Amino acid sequence: DESRMSVSDALNYLATCADDYANAVMDEARLDELRKAIRAEFMRESDEKTIADREAFAITRKEYREVSEELLPDAKRQVAYHKARMKWADATIEVWRSQQANKRNAEKVR
Repeated sequence: DESRMSVSDALNYLATCADDYANAVMDEARLDELRKAIRAEFMRESDEKTIADREAFAITRKEYREVSEELLPDAKRQVAYHKARMKWADATIEVWRSQQANKRNAEKVR
């Protein structure tokens, strides 16, 4: 069940997620740069006179829209997913540590 993460699951995730997270961050950056390059290329190819019209021409092209509306948002979701899972794992471990400390303190009181 995704809603419950054990301490061992949390530790395992933190130990194994670094590559996936790094790849997600790299994909996001690569796609953002590709989006910018595509926009610039289409702006250069445009016969429009004003910068605003050239940009409007560029951002309506299929290639630009595919990257900016499909691929880049998917990459951003992957980054957000890994960040959230890492926070969740950290919080799970922190709760466990607090519980263990409370148990130790309770045993000292007896």
